[in-house]
Amino acid sequence: MPSCAADASWVQEAMLTATPNRDDVRRWRAPHPALTAAMAGPIAVLGGLAVLVLVAVGALVAGGTEATGPDRWLQVLVVGRWPDPGEGAYFIDYLGDPASVAKAALLLAAVCVAFGRRRLAVVALLGPVVTGLVTTLGKPVVLRTIHGPDNLSYPSGHVGAIATLAAVLLLLVVDLLRAGRAVGLVVFLVGTLGITAVMAIDQVAIDAHYPSDALGGLCAGLAVVAGVALVVDRAAAAVVARRGR
Repeated sequence: MPSCAADASWVQEAMLTATPNRDDVRRWRAPHPALTAAMAGPIAVLGGLAVLVLVAVGALVAGGTEATGPDRWLQVLVVGRWPDPGEGAYFIDYLGDPASVAKAALLLAAVCVAFGRRRLAVVALLGPVVTGLVTTLGKPVVLRTIHGPDNLSYPSGHVGAIATLAAVLLLLVVDLLRAGRAVGLVVFLVGTLGITAVMAIDQVAIDAHYPSDALGGLCAGLAVVAGVALVVDRAAAAVVARRGR
């Protein structure tokens, strides 16, 4: 009998230990922010810098019709390393088309939801749309052309779209890794720039854009992701605060 009582006591203690308290349940159910506490500041600063570069480069190349200075040097470098892009380059270009970007955004949003990052899923859906608007509306403002007056080029919509998707993907990776500020920023920048560089080089190789157009697209994508993520987090926080009243 004492043995049975001891077993029952052990089982009861184990059940109590395994049962989560209310604070644990609330923490588990609490929605994850689009930007973690460690990344919110750096991403906000990065987004602000991206806006400045986007505008500054746009002002420098406004009304241009050919590659000059660094653009020409980078064009020669890319074409020299990749003189015959072939079908692979045009497949990469296809990945930046609106239909491909929309599919990728839906898939990325689904992955975010699967990992419980619903706010980041909203950024995955809204980000490419906003970036598309920024790059599309920015072209007639800058009026930079390539291969004739009808082909406006700055900033690159293809590069902007890929930069947006890459930034959201890397924010998810950093969140899942629970990386600190320094490590998280390094992972974010290396991953985002690496993925975006593929599309940027491709656009220069197929002579669809100047290198600075690609830089403008990158900055547009980074600025949009930072801005949309901050807005989503603040809007969600405001809704939660109203419900708590």
